[in-house]
Amino acid sequence: MKRFPFVNSGNSDVADNPSRPPIYFVAHHLRRRWPELKSPTSWMRMEDVPAPRWAPLENIWIVSTYLRLRKAGQDVRIIDRPVADAINVCCDEKAGVQDRTGRAFLVLTQGDRDPLPWADYRFIQSPEQQMDGNSKLIKHWPQPGLLGRDSNRGNRLDRVGYIGPVENLAGPFRTEAFRDQLRNLGVEFVIRDKPAHWHDFTDFDAYLAVRDWPWRLIRTKPCTKLVHAWLTGVVGLMGPEPSYQYWGRDGEDFFQVKSPDQAVAVIRHLKSDPELYAAVQKRGFIKGQDHNEHAVIQQWIEVLNGPVREAFAQWQKVGPCAWQARRIKRQWHRLMAPLDQKIFTLKSRGMRAVERKLGLGQAGR
Repeated sequence: MKRFPFVNSGNSDVADNPSRPPIYFVAHHLRRRWPELKSPTSWMRMEDVPAPRWAPLENIWIVSTYLRLRKAGQDVRIIDRPVADAINVCCDEKAGVQDRTGRAFLVLTQGDRDPLPWADYRFIQSPEQQMDGNSKLIKHWPQPGLLGRDSNRGNRLDRVGYIGPVENLAGPFRTEAFRDQLRNLGVEFVIRDKPAHWHDFTDFDAYLAVRDWPWRLIRTKPCTKLVHAWLTGVVGLMGPEPSYQYWGRDGEDFFQVKSPDQAVAVIRHLKSDPELYAAVQKRGFIKGQDHNEHAVIQQWIEVLNGPVREAFAQWQKVGPCAWQARRIKRQWHRLMAPLDQKIFTLKSRGMRAVERKLGLGQAGR
């Protein structure tokens, strides 16, 4: 078994502040999935973790954030259950189920789902998700260990890539007809569906990411795929999703496409105008610096030490009656959360069937 370097709270990179209590990152499956993190202040190099190991959502939202913030000098701890009278960052309802007192301040990272109303503060990943005074749109972490495009490829556009499960790519882009259209332009289409290779963009010139999921689900998705295109120096061809439209500028730092014909037209244009390709690529790379690891670390630090601590200070002023009411409310929502998620999924599938029947879906938006 590979050994990992560990440090404890005595690490010189971390300056604990006794006047400001630590923030706890709660990983429900910590002991089973991360036996290396034996104590609340354990640490390991992210570079030593194989890319597929980051796949579960909790690993990215909780474990990787803890490791990055700990390295950045923040007084954060990692545990497997919430701590009373403290700030606890959790991925979903599973991590909070052990808090039966109502006295743990829970910051919930909301993924592809409807809001969880029992959270004290929420981090959301899409501008379409409900925002209020106790929520914040947070930039998503880029894939650990990203490998950028080989600079020796210049302004050529010979390879278009898709990364992810094949079934997540919109059906019309999986056809042989689409591949033939690209072959006629001298372009190869590569699907990279093995998680072990999802970080590798070295041989891509453009990155295609179009989904035909129902709008109810599309509206919750983060900007991750477009950010990966920016950071790796490839030109992104993205579907019409809210997060891409919020962070990017169509025709300037990426291209929005809905159909294979639109994608082929964009690729033909870029092949005939290498200067345009280079300009879009450059603007995207510059934009990506606002979403790289350093930028996301800074946002986490600012939000945790600003709005989250302020909300926590207000939360601490309530008395025992409020704790009891909160405990009952949380218990009810925890019981209902799995059902709510199932309803969210079923509604999404139902809407997908209706949209397809009506000829709508993402391509019609």
